Amino acid sequence: MPIYEYRCKECDTQFEELVTSQQQKKPACPACSSQETVKVLSVIGGISMGSSSSATPCGSECANAGACSAGGTCCQAG
Repeated sequence: MPIYEYRCKECDTQFEELVTSQQQKKPACPACSSQETVKVLSVIGGISMGSSSSATPCGSECANAGACSAGGTCCQAG
């Protein structure tokens, strides 16, 4: 069963909902109980299967000085 993200048109609350295949109507907002909700497109994170380096805390090469490609702090030698 997939988990979808929804946003309430009434109070602008964003929430996730586990949706069954039999469920036909959109879920109600958990904050205000409104039925005026819309499905939000969410970004799916990927896993890089590239080479790793033990020099960085996240195990990946730094994309640029100061920021690691995985969102952590870069730990470049030198």
